[in-house]
Amino acid sequence: MIGVAQHRLHRPSVLLIAHRIHERGGMERALAQLVRRASDRIAFHVMSVELQDDLRTLVDWTPVRLPGRP
Repeated sequence: MIGVAQHRLHRPSVLLIAHRIHERGGMERALAQLVRRASDRIAFHVMSVELQDDLRTLVDWTPVRLPGRP
């Protein structure tokens, strides 16, 4: 039987680069559901401007800053 730490080491990893990931909207919602449903089998790293609070414990998140509007 594989322990939790060993299981995490052997999970495939995926880098998601998105503007926002949350439950409001089309693609944003699809990505949120992907993370929620697959995070026990896949190690996600997310680079985004916004990541819904409850998803932050499921991924490694790198916040990205946007330049201000002119």
